[in-house]
Amino acid sequence: MFYTHILFGALLFLVAENYIHISLLQWAVIPLAAILPDIDTENSFISKRLPLIPLLFSGVKHRTLTHSLIGLTVATWLAFGVGYFTQHIEITLPFFIGYASHIFADMLNGAGVALFYPEKKRYRLLRIRTGSVSEMWFFISVLGGIVTLLFSV
Repeated sequence: MFYTHILFGALLFLVAENYIHISLLQWAVIPLAAILPDIDTENSFISKRLPLIPLLFSGVKHRTLTHSLIGLTVATWLAFGVGYFTQHIEITLPFFIGYASHIFADMLNGAGVALFYPEKKRYRLLRIRTGSVSEMWFFISVLGGIVTLLFSV
């Protein structure tokens, strides 16, 4: 679910915040980057809000190109370009973290991801089904991690 991806990206960025100063703009980038890989499916949260964009990926299977290291690299370079031209280069790191967190989270799903696309092999770490009780427990665990980091001294 999209909210799990957003929270997981936020958790990883909170960990990074222990090492670098993070601006409000950088925090705003996380949710977008964390749901962007699902632009390859018309049923996703982001595709329903940007209905013309998924047409670019109409021939791409879900969890292949946009969920691969190639997709991560291209998307991060595009974010770098946007950051460069808008004089907000600092968006690149949170974009990378958010996007990569999505790919990692989808590797916890039984369907896995084509991490080395165009190689067809899918990589998975666990078999958590989307919308299942297991995903809800993962969500609660991530939320607990966020609360712990926010209130730790």
